[in-house]
Amino acid sequence: MDWLKNTVNWLLEAIFPNNYSVSGIKISDTFFCVVCKARLPNQKKICHKDSHCYLAAATSYREQKVRDWVWRLKYRGATGNARPLATLLAAYLKNLNLPLEKYLIVPVPLSSQRFRERGYNQSELIADLLKEKLGIEVASDVLVRIRHTAPQAELNEPKKRVNNVAGCFTVSELPKNKRAKIILLDDVCTSGSTLQEAAKALKKAGFKNIIGLVVAKAGQ
Repeated sequence: MDWLKNTVNWLLEAIFPNNYSVSGIKISDTFFCVVCKARLPNQKKICHKDSHCYLAAATSYREQKVRDWVWRLKYRGATGNARPLATLLAAYLKNLNLPLEKYLIVPVPLSSQRFRERGYNQSELIADLLKEKLGIEVASDVLVRIRHTAPQAELNEPKKRVNNVAGCFTVSELPKNKRAKIILLDDVCTSGSTLQEAAKALKKAGFKNIIGLVVAKAGQ
């Protein structure tokens, strides 16, 4: 019945179109610590030595538009919402002045069960749009989620979030450019556990420079 759900969502989008303008949304211009969410003016300062990646968050999850876009993208089949989220990320990456030609985007994968339920990976949709906007290559087959996990949003305790995703990622296929710097892309960062675990798997495979890129960071 996925085709019926997608058809209904398409009709709703046509009748009640979203306001996809990102005007008024505050976009960051710095990195953050993936563990404590502190601002890092550059990539030289490390708050926590157990960090496996830097956190790059375009904006705050307190932005109402952003929360609505992400929620409807993940839970209501509103795939068009990936476009304004990619627009925010593109503007943010330009603020960071990174040598994007040296980077490769790796979307955080869903479990096979979650993918069947949703019909798509929202991070992959955003990644493909970023490629269109900025020309960064996307490697969706590098990282694999090897077991199904409970939604992180349903777990309130940090320790439960860590245990929930422990060991759930592995690298299945190395890209042609094994020396590429990695942009690990997800939609939202709350505790940082998912990004940390995914980055750990990438580091184990030999990747050294990893940025955990998200549209928004929750919490602080």
